[in-house]
Amino acid sequence: MAINNDIAGTRRKSDKLECEIGLDVDSLLKNMMYRVNPEENIRTDHIQYSISKVKAMQGEINKLIVNTDRKIGKPWDIKKKCDFIETILTGVPIPAIYLFEDKKGRWTVVDGRHRIAAITEFLDNEFALQNLRILNQFNGKRFAELNPKTQGIFEDFKLQFYIIQPPTLESIKYIIFERINSEIPRLRTQEIREALYPGKATELLHKLSISREFKLATNNEIGTKYLRDRYVILRSLSFYVHRKFGYEIKHLNGASIIDYPYQ
Repeated sequence: MAINNDIAGTRRKSDKLECEIGLDVDSLLKNMMYRVNPEENIRTDHIQYSISKVKAMQGEINKLIVNTDRKIGKPWDIKKKCDFIETILTGVPIPAIYLFEDKKGRWTVVDGRHRIAAITEFLDNEFALQNLRILNQFNGKRFAELNPKTQGIFEDFKLQFYIIQPPTLESIKYIIFERINSEIPRLRTQEIREALYPGKATELLHKLSISREFKLATNNEIGTKYLRDRYVILRSLSFYVHRKFGYEIKHLNGASIIDYPYQ
């Protein structure tokens, strides 16, 4: 009986996918330490923008990219959103937001996704303030219903940003996300990928994960918790791309994709 239990336990462990375990930061550090020179490989900048400027960067110029997928981590409830908005209206400083800059100059939010989402939703009148303990005169009001002076105070509030700039390694981006993200519980690796890399690829994973073909191929047995379904699809596509285009990838990058998994 004990032997059978050991076999069953081993089988359960082997059935676990990497995305269910979480990012192994220590292993990541060990494999990248020999390549990192802080003076050459890590660049940061500090800047501040008003809320109105941040809103504009999300819209017209598409400078700031915020992944709003509600399946990543636990979304803020209305109480947390209202408390945060009240903090801004009282003028109390809030923690800095961390961004990662890509080679095209676009910024992806590393830490602060829920804060920016709450600000944007409030500006778009998606929720009314409630249960405020300090500024209770604003209870029941949406942004458009605030007096012009209060609207101005909110829009002019300065947000602090730390920007991680190229040529900082992508692996450092993962480590920073894991260490400083203050808004959500520990994420699994696929959740981290989708939080850091919103765009067409992650949209494709979502579309494939809810497709009839995927449900039939997997007998509808792969769940959505920790984005496990999307990770299975990503893994399958990676093997397909590596097998079909492995030579071209090696030619373009100077090495096979499996030769530097921590880049």
